[in-house]
Amino acid sequence: QNRPDKKGQIKTALMEGTGGVSVFAMLICLQSNIVPIITSSSDEKLSNLSKALGAEGRFHGINYHTHKDWASETLKLTDNKGVDVIINNVGATSIELNLKALAQFGTISLVGFLGGQSEKLPDIVSPILLKSAHLQGLGTKQDHQDLCDFLDEKKISLKVLI
Repeated sequence: QNRPDKKGQIKTALMEGTGGVSVFAMLICLQSNIVPIITSSSDEKLSNLSKALGAEGRFHGINYHTHKDWASETLKLTDNKGVDVIINNVGATSIELNLKALAQFGTISLVGFLGGQSEKLPDIVSPILLKSAHLQGLGTKQDHQDLCDFLDEKKISLKVLI
C-alpha cells in the first residue's frame, strides 16, 4: 500500500492559517519538494506570504472565508486524493474538515487550539478508521532533533518568522 510515512513519500501538506507555525511548516515543505497548501482568512495575507517567502507559484492558498468548505478545495487541488500531512493548529473545531481533506494513510499533527475548545467533539473514529489515518501530537525528543538537523542541513533561514 502507498503509506506516506517514509522520507520522500510525502507529496502534499496542508497548514491552517498564516501564523508562525504554519509558515515554519511551509518553509520545510518548500525545501523538501512537498507541495504546501495553506489556508488564510484573506487573499491579501496569502499574497503577502508568497512575496515574503519568495514562493510565488510554489504553493496553493485557500481563503477559508471565501471557501467555507476548504477541504473540498483541497481535494480539488490534489485530484481528489487529499493531502498526506495536515498541520492542525486550530484544534477540534477543524478536525472534521481535516479528515475530509486528508489522504488515505495521511497524518494529522495537532499542534494548537486557536479555534478554542469545543464543548462537543465531532465523531472522528469512523473517518480515522476508513482512511487508516494517523493522529499525533507534537512529537518526540528525537523528532525535534531530526527537525533541527534538517534545518541545519538545508540551511533554512527562520528570519522571516522573527
